[in-house]
Amino acid sequence: MTEEFLNRLLQPVHASWRDFLREQLRNLDEEFAETLEADPAWLPGADRCLAAFSVPRSDVRVVPLGESPYPREESATGLSFQDGAVHEIFRCDGRLAVEVNRATSLRNLLKAWFVATGRLAVGQTSSDHVREMDHVGLVAGLNEIFDRGRQSGWLWLNAGLSLRLTQTRAPQIRMWEPLVNAVLRDVSDIGARAMLMGRFAERFEPACRDPLVSVHPRREGFVADRDVTNFLRLWRHLIEI
Repeated sequence: MTEEFLNRLLQPVHASWRDFLREQLRNLDEEFAETLEADPAWLPGADRCLAAFSVPRSDVRVVPLGESPYPREESATGLSFQDGAVHEIFRCDGRLAVEVNRATSLRNLLKAWFVATGRLAVGQTSSDHVREMDHVGLVAGLNEIFDRGRQSGWLWLNAGLSLRLTQTRAPQIRMWEPLVNAVLRDVSDIGARAMLMGRFAERFEPACRDPLVSVHPRREGFVADRDVTNFLRLWRHLIEI
C-alpha cells in the first residue's frame, strides 16, 4: 500500500485515530491491500472507507457493528446501516419511505427504535402500524439520525470495510478482522459498548466488554429483542427532536 493511497483512506478520519489506523492499515494482508489500491471497483470507495472514524477516539460510546457496505454505489456511505439513497424517513402518508423499505436492516433498526420509544408494540410493526403511530417529535431526515449519533459518540462501523460485488462477501470481511478487533479492544478500554448484530459481528465478542449481542437487523426478530429495545431507549434522543 503506497503512502498516497494510505493518506487517501485516512482523509475522513479524525486526527485522534490517524496514527492508530495508519498502523492497522499497514498490517492488512499485502495482496488484499494491493488489490484495493490497484482496482477501485469496490464499495464504498477509498474516500469513504473509513468515514466512521470521524468521531474522536476518546468520545466513542457505542459501536453498532454491521456486516459490510450496502451493495449499491448510491447507498454505501462508509457508515454501518446508513443508506445514502435514503433522505426522508417517512412518506407523506406516514409510512416508511420506499427507500427505507428497500434497506431491510435500516428499516428494522428504525422499527426497533419506534418500539423502544413506545410508538410501536412488539408484533405490531407493519406498514399500517407505522402509518398510524405517533410521528410527533420524530426526526424526519435519515442523515440527522446518523449525525446525532456521531455527535453522541456512535462509531457506525462495519465488520468488513470494503465490498467488491464480483467476489464472495465472507472472505472480504475476514480481511478486516485484525483492524476491527483492534478498534473494538481500544474503545472497550474507555467504556464504549459494542452492538454485535449478526453472525459476522458475533465473532468479535472476545474483543469487547459487555457487548450487546443480537440477530442481524435484517431479521424480524431484531425488532422484538428486548435487550436491543432497552438499549435503544437510552439513546432515544438520536431519533427524537
